[in-house]
Amino acid sequence: MRCPYCGTEDTKVVDTTHDVRGGVRRRRECLKCRQRFSTYERAVLSSPAEADGMVLFGSVDWVLYAVDSTSGWVIWRFRTGHSIVSSPAIAEGVVVFGSADGRIYAADLRSSRERWRFETEDQVTGTPLIHKGLVYCGSVDGYLYCLELASGRLRWKFKSGGPITGAPAANETSVFFGSSDHTIYALSANV
Repeated sequence: MRCPYCGTEDTKVVDTTHDVRGGVRRRRECLKCRQRFSTYERAVLSSPAEADGMVLFGSVDWVLYAVDSTSGWVIWRFRTGHSIVSSPAIAEGVVVFGSADGRIYAADLRSSRERWRFETEDQVTGTPLIHKGLVYCGSVDGYLYCLELASGRLRWKFKSGGPITGAPAANETSVFFGSSDHTIYALSANV
């Protein structure tokens, strides 16, 4: 682990504790400059997305992280109400992702300022799709939601026969998604 004071990689773990959100706090000491610092390690279940020199990913500590793709240093954090296993989708300077708190969030890619949030009826674990200015995202409540990227306003929602935990796909005219009811759905993108 790199020392934040002198930059060397030569450090040792002095103490380890576990937190209530499933993370690990390690107290470390640099063997070169002798400074002590803490690191926090938490499970990352979402796939990363990259844009503008940043890598974005969600974590079980309820935070979406944006880190510098070269140094790995945290640029910003966005806290939600529960774990984030949804992978982020990025378009037009906006990052969109779901949380186990039942919300779909949109934040400014550069500043992390919240643009909007949309409340579903259950956890959002699948990755949103941004297509032609619209956000398509499923929820464990069984609905596929179609939201406006700019405002988060609901355009339509479609009820499947089971939880939707995966990512939708689209072509010019249709949106496709799978549900836990063992069905692949194809809907008109303009439902």
